Amino acid sequence: MEEVINGLKLSNGDKILLMFCPLCGLIGSLVHYLIMEVNLTQIPKTYTNGKMTVRVRSKIEVAYHLKWLFFRLLAGSVLGLTFALYFVGIVKEDITSLSRILAFAILVGYSAPKIWYSQEKILTKYIDQKFQDALSQKDSKIDKGNEK
Repeated sequence: MEEVINGLKLSNGDKILLMFCPLCGLIGSLVHYLIMEVNLTQIPKTYTNGKMTVRVRSKIEVAYHLKWLFFRLLAGSVLGLTFALYFVGIVKEDITSLSRILAFAILVGYSAPKIWYSQEKILTKYIDQKFQDALSQKDSKIDKGNEK
């Protein structure tokens, strides 16, 4: 594996990007999960009438949340890696350039689900348009064949 990496002739800055952008994407995704889990708009109320009001989750709910969290973190990491690949070879090896890219990778990880969803909508719309174009061309060829 080390021979393959050395064969790519990556600079130290590129190696840092490829290692830390997925980690930054994961951190951003984790921060978004924490913000969703904890309501930041109000102070939590732990006691009502002298009794605790903590909701206890079942084992199935905990397993489902862990599975969801794992896939969310994985999506953030993949987006972080994809983001790093855009900048391999074009970034100056100074701390300001690298830190800006790593900070932006955190934001990319934070918004990972929205990015995947928007890309899915764009791709679906593109495929639908191509399919409609192909159908209309087929229909026009059939109509021309009936006219003769």
